[in-house]
Amino acid sequence: MKDQYRTISEQYLQARTDDVTHFLETPSVQSALGDISGARAIDYACGTGHFSRLLKKLGATYVLGVDLSPAMIEAARRAEGENPLGIVYEVSDAATMAIFGSFDVATAVFLFNYAEDEHTLARMLSSVAANLTEDGRLIAVVPNPDFINGRDDMLPYGYFLEEIGKGPERLRVRMNFVGDKKFSIEFTQWSRRAYADALAQTGFADAEWTPFAVSQEGIERYGQELWNAILTNPKSIVLSARRKPA
Repeated sequence: MKDQYRTISEQYLQARTDDVTHFLETPSVQSALGDISGARAIDYACGTGHFSRLLKKLGATYVLGVDLSPAMIEAARRAEGENPLGIVYEVSDAATMAIFGSFDVATAVFLFNYAEDEHTLARMLSSVAANLTEDGRLIAVVPNPDFINGRDDMLPYGYFLEEIGKGPERLRVRMNFVGDKKFSIEFTQWSRRAYADALAQTGFADAEWTPFAVSQEGIERYGQELWNAILTNPKSIVLSARRKPA
């Protein structure tokens, strides 16, 4: 896959510490994870390590963060050096079927949206499955298949999205960040059917779609009104599944 983050790692790091990440995305992932005390966890598309650190703080005994981008892994290792939690980070492409070990839980926050075709999507999921124990859980965050692009309703959160291509089960989308340092990333918004087919093909079962929910802290700080647009037309959603026994 193409590394889009080689030159924008610092800007992306700032974007990953915004209010949407803190008050919406992170608590939603934490709720989906539940109790992971004592688990071995692998964090795909770990970026700068935000969710790798969450996994460790939630009680995972071992956490491995992997990402395609050397710039992202460098930033994650820098954060680990400043606040050591015992997390290991490796550069790896999730579509190459690398085997890292046996894990009880895998997170994949904005990984599958970088698959540009169905074959790559299946390879990513196969890679995750190959590193999970039987009945191991996948907790992913993916672009909401029902998101309506082309509106300006995401501007209050610092970005807007535009469709740049279309296929039978996918849309190509450009996410444009606004502010002092403008930058953009491109990704695929897969359909629910595409995910269902790929999950079944790669040995996953019990798929669940869970909408994001704003934390009470986020409501208390900003009020409900700020969050209405992103809850009405959610950009992202949690997709969870379980690896079936062989």
